[in-house]
Amino acid sequence: MKGKLKSLKAKPKMVTLHCTDTSDEIDYTAANIDAWHKSRKPPFREIGYHYVIRKDGMIEKGREDHVQGAHVRSHNKENLGIVWVGRYHFNEAQRYALLYLYHYLRIKYGVHSGDWFGHYEFDTANGKTCPNLEMDDIRAWLEGTSDLLLK
Repeated sequence: MKGKLKSLKAKPKMVTLHCTDTSDEIDYTAANIDAWHKSRKPPFREIGYHYVIRKDGMIEKGREDHVQGAHVRSHNKENLGIVWVGRYHFNEAQRYALLYLYHYLRIKYGVHSGDWFGHYEFDTANGKTCPNLEMDDIRAWLEGTSDLLLK
């Protein structure tokens, strides 16, 4: 592999939600996903996502936020990638973890619910349904919690 990882030139302006598209019964770690991404052809230098939400709701760090992700072809600039482990069953612990990340990123970078996308919403998704969640519902749910931490 040649070259260095690209740094974001500005703070993140959007977040893209993904799923691992793996069995809903098996938990995977950021280290597992990092190994998958490094074994791709061509390989990634490191995990393409910035955050991983495990089955038990644990949030693991992937790439540093200031490093450009590798999770949406042609749309990684100023875009943080979050992946939840599973395919169709996004459980309660994962929902709470997503809610935590939403508020954390909203406060840190000013990224609001309208700036959150599902991978399938990009023109380069090539028919993917990832994250297998209806993003209008996710955005409305996130927006509905905006004042919770401020009260």
